[in-house]
Amino acid sequence: MFNDPDPREAGLILQGIGLALIIVYAVTVTSVSLPLAPLQPQWIERVGGSLRGGASFPLVGAGLMVVAEMLDPGSWRLARRVGRIRRLAIWAALGFVMLIPLQSAAGVNVLLKQKRQDLAVVKTMEDVFEEIRVADDEVSLKQAIARVPGAPPTLPQHFRDPLPKVKEQLLGQLNPQLQNLNQSFEIQQGERWRTWTQGALKDALVNLLFAMAFLVVAQPSFIGRFLWDAQSMEQTPAEPQNLEGPPGEANPLSPGTLPGPAAPQAGKLSPSDQPGARD
Repeated sequence: MFNDPDPREAGLILQGIGLALIIVYAVTVTSVSLPLAPLQPQWIERVGGSLRGGASFPLVGAGLMVVAEMLDPGSWRLARRVGRIRRLAIWAALGFVMLIPLQSAAGVNVLLKQKRQDLAVVKTMEDVFEEIRVADDEVSLKQAIARVPGAPPTLPQHFRDPLPKVKEQLLGQLNPQLQNLNQSFEIQQGERWRTWTQGALKDALVNLLFAMAFLVVAQPSFIGRFLWDAQSMEQTPAEPQNLEGPPGEANPLSPGTLPGPAAPQAGKLSPSDQPGARD
Protein backbone atom coordinates (compact mmCIF):
# COMPACT_ATOMS: atom_id res chain seq x y z
CA MET A 1 0.00 0.00 0.00
CA PHE A 2 1.28 3.47 -0.83
CA ASN A 3 1.55 6.07 1.88
CA ASP A 4 -0.67 9.10 1.76
CA PRO A 5 0.91 11.88 -0.40
CA ASP A 6 2.58 14.65 1.55
CA PRO A 7 1.80 18.13 0.09
CA ARG A 8 5.03 19.52 1.52
CA GLU A 9 7.11 16.87 -0.26
CA ALA A 10 5.30 17.59 -3.52
CA GLY A 11 5.98 21.29 -3.00
CA LEU A 12 9.71 20.62 -2.53
CA ILE A 13 9.81 18.61 -5.77
CA LEU A 14 8.04 21.34 -7.72
CA GLN A 15 10.28 23.98 -6.18
CA GLY A 16 13.43 22.12 -7.27
CA ILE A 17 12.18 21.63 -10.83
CA GLY A 18 11.13 25.28 -11.09
CA LEU A 19 14.48 26.59 -9.89
CA ALA A 20 16.32 24.27 -12.28
CA LEU A 21 14.33 25.53 -15.28
CA ILE A 22 14.97 29.16 -14.35
CA ILE A 23 18.72 28.55 -13.93
CA VAL A 24 18.96 26.71 -17.26
CA TYR A 25 17.29 29.66 -19.00
CA ALA A 26 19.60 32.18 -17.33
CA VAL A 27 22.73 30.23 -18.29
CA THR A 28 21.55 29.82 -21.90
CA VAL A 29 20.76 33.51 -22.38
CA THR A 30 24.03 34.54 -20.76
CA SER A 31 26.07 32.29 -23.07
CA VAL A 32 24.29 33.66 -26.14
CA SER A 33 24.71 37.30 -25.12
CA LEU A 34 28.50 37.05 -24.73
CA PRO A 35 30.43 39.01 -25.88
CA LEU A 36 28.28 42.00 -25.05
CA ALA A 37 27.54 44.31 -27.99
CA PRO A 38 24.21 46.03 -27.20
CA LEU A 39 24.70 48.67 -29.90
CA GLN A 40 24.93 46.19 -32.76
CA PRO A 41 21.63 45.23 -34.44
CA GLN A 42 22.81 41.66 -35.03
CA TRP A 43 23.49 41.23 -31.30
CA ILE A 44 20.03 42.57 -30.39
CA GLU A 45 18.35 40.20 -32.83
CA ARG A 46 20.38 37.22 -31.60
CA VAL A 47 19.76 37.87 -27.90
CA GLY A 48 16.11 38.73 -28.51
CA GLY A 49 15.59 35.46 -30.35
CA SER A 50 17.21 33.56 -27.48
CA LEU A 51 15.05 35.34 -24.88
CA ARG A 52 11.88 34.60 -26.80
CA GLY A 53 12.79 31.07 -27.84
CA GLY A 54 13.44 29.81 -24.32
CA ALA A 55 10.92 31.90 -22.40
CA SER A 56 8.83 28.81 -21.69
CA PHE A 57 11.48 27.56 -19.25
CA PRO A 58 11.25 30.41 -16.71
CA LEU A 59 7.50 30.70 -17.23
CA VAL A 60 6.92 27.05 -16.34
CA GLY A 61 9.49 27.29 -13.55
CA ALA A 62 7.77 30.29 -12.00
CA GLY A 63 4.40 28.54 -12.26
CA LEU A 64 5.76 25.49 -10.49
CA MET A 65 7.12 27.69 -7.71
CA VAL A 66 3.73 29.31 -7.22
CA VAL A 67 2.04 25.89 -7.06
CA ALA A 68 4.67 24.73 -4.58
CA GLU A 69 3.80 27.65 -2.31
CA MET A 70 0.13 26.64 -2.46
CA LEU A 71 1.04 23.11 -1.40
CA ASP A 72 3.28 24.29 1.43
CA PRO A 73 1.84 27.60 2.66
CA GLY A 74 3.65 27.38 6.00
CA SER A 75 7.17 27.66 4.55
CA TRP A 76 8.33 31.26 4.96
CA ARG A 77 11.46 30.60 2.88
CA LEU A 78 9.38 29.40 -0.05
CA ALA A 79 7.03 32.34 0.34
CA ARG A 80 9.96 34.74 0.23
CA ARG A 81 11.35 33.08 -2.90
CA VAL A 82 7.98 33.21 -4.60
CA GLY A 83 7.72 36.89 -3.71
CA ARG A 84 11.03 37.58 -5.44
CA ILE A 85 9.94 35.53 -8.44
CA ARG A 86 6.73 37.54 -8.71
CA ARG A 87 8.73 40.77 -8.73
CA LEU A 88 11.06 39.35 -11.39
CA ALA A 89 8.02 38.30 -13.41
CA ILE A 90 6.87 41.93 -13.54
CA TRP A 91 10.25 42.96 -14.94
CA ALA A 92 10.14 40.06 -17.38
CA ALA A 93 6.75 41.21 -18.65
CA LEU A 94 8.07 44.74 -19.17
CA GLY A 95 11.16 43.35 -20.87
CA PHE A 96 9.16 41.37 -23.40
CA VAL A 97 7.07 44.45 -24.19
CA MET A 98 10.21 46.55 -24.68
CA LEU A 99 11.72 43.80 -26.81
CA ILE A 100 9.17 44.53 -29.57
CA PRO A 101 10.46 48.01 -30.55
CA LEU A 102 14.09 47.07 -29.92
CA GLN A 103 14.00 44.08 -32.25
CA SER A 104 11.99 46.01 -34.83
CA ALA A 105 14.57 48.81 -34.89
CA ALA A 106 17.42 46.29 -35.09
CA GLY A 107 15.76 44.45 -37.98
CA VAL A 108 15.23 47.70 -39.90
CA ASN A 109 18.90 48.64 -39.38
CA VAL A 110 20.03 45.25 -40.72
CA LEU A 111 17.84 45.66 -43.82
CA LEU A 112 19.14 49.18 -44.41
CA LYS A 113 22.72 47.93 -44.10
CA GLN A 114 22.07 45.23 -46.69
CA LYS A 115 20.51 47.85 -48.94
CA ARG A 116 23.58 50.06 -48.67
CA GLN A 117 25.81 47.12 -49.56
CA ASP A 118 23.72 46.33 -52.64
CA LEU A 119 23.72 49.99 -53.66
CA ALA A 120 27.52 50.03 -53.34
CA VAL A 121 27.76 47.12 -55.80
CA VAL A 122 25.43 48.87 -58.25
CA LYS A 123 27.33 52.14 -57.85
CA THR A 124 30.61 50.35 -58.61
CA MET A 125 29.18 48.90 -61.81
CA GLU A 126 27.84 52.29 -62.86
CA ASP A 127 31.23 53.93 -62.21
CA VAL A 128 33.00 51.25 -64.26
CA PHE A 129 30.49 51.71 -67.06
CA GLU A 130 31.15 55.47 -67.09
CA GLU A 131 34.94 55.03 -66.94
CA ILE A 132 34.85 52.71 -69.96
CA ARG A 133 32.67 55.16 -71.84
CA VAL A 134 34.99 58.14 -71.30
CA ALA A 135 38.29 56.22 -71.66
CA ASP A 136 40.47 57.82 -74.35
CA ASP A 137 43.48 55.51 -74.30
CA GLU A 138 44.30 51.85 -73.67
CA VAL A 139 45.77 52.47 -70.22
CA SER A 140 42.61 54.06 -68.77
CA LEU A 141 40.45 51.46 -70.52
CA LYS A 142 42.46 48.60 -69.00
CA GLN A 143 42.18 50.18 -65.57
CA ALA A 144 38.41 50.40 -65.96
CA ILE A 145 38.17 46.80 -67.19
CA ALA A 146 40.18 45.58 -64.19
CA ARG A 147 37.39 46.87 -61.88
CA VAL A 148 34.69 44.83 -63.63
CA PRO A 149 33.59 41.85 -61.43
CA GLY A 150 34.77 38.64 -63.05
CA ALA A 151 37.30 40.35 -65.32
CA PRO A 152 40.37 38.31 -66.34
CA PRO A 153 43.42 38.88 -64.11
CA THR A 154 45.65 39.71 -67.08
CA LEU A 155 44.81 41.72 -70.17
CA PRO A 156 46.58 41.73 -73.53
CA GLN A 157 49.25 44.36 -74.00
CA HIS A 158 47.46 45.83 -77.02
CA PHE A 159 43.90 45.46 -78.29
CA ARG A 160 43.53 44.01 -81.76
CA ASP A 161 40.54 46.21 -82.59
CA PRO A 162 40.46 49.99 -82.51
CA LEU A 163 39.72 51.60 -79.17
CA PRO A 164 36.20 52.85 -80.08
CA LYS A 165 35.15 49.39 -81.22
CA VAL A 166 36.52 47.75 -78.05
CA LYS A 167 34.63 50.28 -75.92
CA GLU A 168 31.44 49.65 -77.86
CA GLN A 169 31.72 45.88 -77.36
CA LEU A 170 32.42 46.24 -73.65
CA LEU A 171 29.54 48.67 -73.11
CA GLY A 172 27.21 46.37 -75.02
CA GLN A 173 28.11 43.51 -72.66
CA LEU A 174 27.96 45.56 -69.44
CA ASN A 175 24.67 47.34 -70.10
CA PRO A 176 22.46 44.17 -69.82
CA GLN A 177 24.40 43.11 -66.71
CA LEU A 178 23.79 46.49 -65.10
CA GLN A 179 20.07 46.34 -65.88
CA ASN A 180 19.77 42.79 -64.54
CA LEU A 181 21.64 43.84 -61.40
CA ASN A 182 19.21 46.69 -60.76
CA GLN A 183 16.19 44.44 -61.30
CA SER A 184 17.50 41.69 -59.04
CA PHE A 185 18.32 44.31 -56.41
CA GLU A 186 14.75 45.60 -56.39
CA ILE A 187 13.31 42.06 -56.23
CA GLN A 188 15.61 41.08 -53.34
CA GLN A 189 14.75 44.23 -51.42
CA GLY A 190 11.02 43.60 -51.73
CA GLU A 191 11.40 39.98 -50.67
CA ARG A 192 13.56 40.93 -47.69
CA TRP A 193 11.07 43.51 -46.42
CA ARG A 194 8.14 41.13 -46.89
CA THR A 195 9.89 38.31 -45.03
CA TRP A 196 11.00 40.64 -42.24
CA THR A 197 7.49 42.09 -41.82
CA GLN A 198 5.94 38.65 -41.42
CA GLY A 199 8.58 37.59 -38.90
CA ALA A 200 8.33 40.87 -36.97
CA LEU A 201 4.56 40.53 -36.60
CA LYS A 202 4.89 36.94 -35.40
CA ASP A 203 7.64 37.84 -32.93
CA ALA A 204 5.64 40.80 -31.61
CA LEU A 205 2.61 38.59 -30.98
CA VAL A 206 4.73 35.98 -29.18
CA ASN A 207 6.37 38.69 -27.05
CA LEU A 208 2.98 40.08 -26.05
CA LEU A 209 1.70 36.64 -25.08
CA PHE A 210 4.78 35.96 -22.95
CA ALA A 211 4.41 39.39 -21.32
CA MET A 212 0.80 38.59 -20.41
CA ALA A 213 1.82 35.18 -19.07
CA PHE A 214 4.50 36.63 -16.79
CA LEU A 215 2.06 39.30 -15.67
CA VAL A 216 -0.36 36.55 -14.66
CA VAL A 217 2.39 34.94 -12.58
CA ALA A 218 3.08 38.27 -10.90
CA GLN A 219 -0.55 39.31 -10.49
CA PRO A 220 -2.96 36.34 -10.72
CA SER A 221 -5.88 38.68 -10.13
CA PHE A 222 -5.24 40.20 -13.58
CA ILE A 223 -6.37 37.10 -15.47
CA GLY A 224 -8.92 36.37 -12.76
CA ARG A 225 -10.72 39.65 -13.35
CA PHE A 226 -10.56 39.11 -17.09
CA LEU A 227 -12.04 35.62 -16.92
CA TRP A 228 -14.65 36.69 -14.38
CA ASP A 229 -15.81 39.55 -16.59
CA ALA A 230 -15.98 37.25 -19.61
CA GLN A 231 -17.99 34.64 -17.71
CA SER A 232 -20.34 37.24 -16.28
CA MET A 233 -21.00 38.56 -19.78
CA GLU A 234 -21.80 35.05 -21.01
CA GLN A 235 -24.03 34.19 -18.03
CA THR A 236 -26.02 37.45 -17.84
CA PRO A 237 -29.70 36.36 -17.92
CA ALA A 238 -31.96 37.93 -20.48
CA GLU A 239 -34.44 40.46 -19.15
CA PRO A 240 -37.97 38.98 -18.87
CA GLN A 241 -40.39 40.29 -21.42
CA ASN A 242 -43.01 42.63 -19.93
CA LEU A 243 -46.40 41.14 -20.69
CA GLU A 244 -48.33 43.26 -18.24
CA GLY A 245 -48.34 46.36 -20.45
CA PRO A 246 -47.94 49.93 -19.30
CA PRO A 247 -49.04 50.87 -15.79
CA GLY A 248 -52.76 51.57 -15.55
CA GLU A 249 -53.62 49.56 -18.67
CA ALA A 250 -55.34 46.20 -18.39
CA ASN A 251 -53.57 43.19 -19.81
CA PRO A 252 -55.66 41.77 -22.66
CA LEU A 253 -54.45 38.25 -21.76
CA SER A 254 -55.40 38.36 -18.07
CA PRO A 255 -58.26 36.05 -16.97
CA GLY A 256 -60.46 38.95 -15.97
CA THR A 257 -60.41 40.48 -19.42
CA LEU A 258 -61.01 37.41 -21.58
CA PRO A 259 -64.08 37.87 -23.81
CA GLY A 260 -67.22 35.95 -22.69
CA PRO A 261 -70.89 35.65 -23.75
CA ALA A 262 -72.58 39.02 -24.20
CA ALA A 263 -75.10 39.93 -21.49
CA PRO A 264 -78.63 40.73 -22.69
CA GLN A 265 -79.39 44.38 -22.85
CA ALA A 266 -82.11 45.88 -20.71
CA GLY A 267 -85.55 46.09 -22.36
CA LYS A 268 -84.84 43.32 -24.79
CA LEU A 269 -85.88 39.67 -24.53
CA SER A 270 -83.68 36.82 -25.40
CA PRO A 271 -84.86 34.53 -28.20
CA SER A 272 -85.90 31.85 -25.68
CA ASP A 273 -88.16 34.32 -23.82
CA GLN A 274 -90.06 35.61 -26.86
CA PRO A 275 -93.69 34.49 -27.34
CA GLY A 276 -93.96 31.31 -29.34
CA ALA A 277 -90.38 30.26 -28.74
CA ARG A 278 -91.42 27.20 -26.66
CA ASP A 279 -94.08 26.00 -29.07
